[in-house]
Amino acid sequence: TYHFFHANLFHLIANLFCLWQIIKTGRASWRRLGIAFLIASVVPLIYNQQIVGFSNILYALTGLSFFSFSKPTKWTFLIVSAAMIPFPHIAGVPHFISLAFGIVLAFAKNKIDQIRSDIRSATYR
Repeated sequence: TYHFFHANLFHLIANLFCLWQIIKTGRASWRRLGIAFLIASVVPLIYNQQIVGFSNILYALTGLSFFSFSKPTKWTFLIVSAAMIPFPHIAGVPHFISLAFGIVLAFAKNKIDQIRSDIRSATYR
């Protein structure tokens, strides 16, 4: 339930703004939100650090959408996320883990979709 608690009003507003941006760009389906929620729920079990807020879900959701971003956006997000790692008060490592899980799942989904497409095209020749 930690996803629904926030450290302060600014934290809540920043998370809501980011969620709004993701929804506005069409990258937040209910399925992706559910997967991101599961990813963000597992991260505290992997990296034992106290976490509050919705941002781990947002990072996982960004990871799930990672391959739809432009190359400069991908690099900027990776660099900023990596730069947060040394700061425990902003949970840099859990954010980065959530992002990485999302990217790995998105990569796997893309590969599976590509294999399915190849099978379909080979079947109907």
